[in-house]
Amino acid sequence: MEKDRNIAPKLNSQFFENFHLNDSIDRLEEIMNTNLKEYYLSNDVKEFIIYCLNQLKKIKWFVKNEIRFDYISIQNEMDRLYKEDSSITGYNIVFDFEITKNPNRAKFKVQKLKTN
Repeated sequence: MEKDRNIAPKLNSQFFENFHLNDSIDRLEEIMNTNLKEYYLSNDVKEFIIYCLNQLKKIKWFVKNEIRFDYISIQNEMDRLYKEDSSITGYNIVFDFEITKNPNRAKFKVQKLKTN
C-alpha cells in the first residue's frame, strides 16, 4: 500500500518534541552564553551571539505554543477536491471560529494564477 505523499505532519508542540528541538535550542543557548562569559570576543561577535540568542528565544516560543491553525488540513481538502474535479477554478471556504446565529464574517479574495 503506497503512502499518500500529500499528508504532512501536523505542526504542533508534539511534532517539535519528537525531534527534541527544545533540547537542541537549550544546548545552543548554553554554548553561546558560555562563550559570552568566558572568552574575550570582539564587539561584533558579541552582538552576533546576542542576536542569535534573541532569535532562539523566538523559535523556542514557537516550539512551545501551538500554531494558530491547521492550514495543512485545508490544503489537503483542496487537493482532494481538485483530484475529483480538475475543472474547478476556485474554492469558497467559510471559516467560522465561533458558532453564532448571525455570523459576522470578514470577506477577502485571494487569486493565485497557475504557474504550470
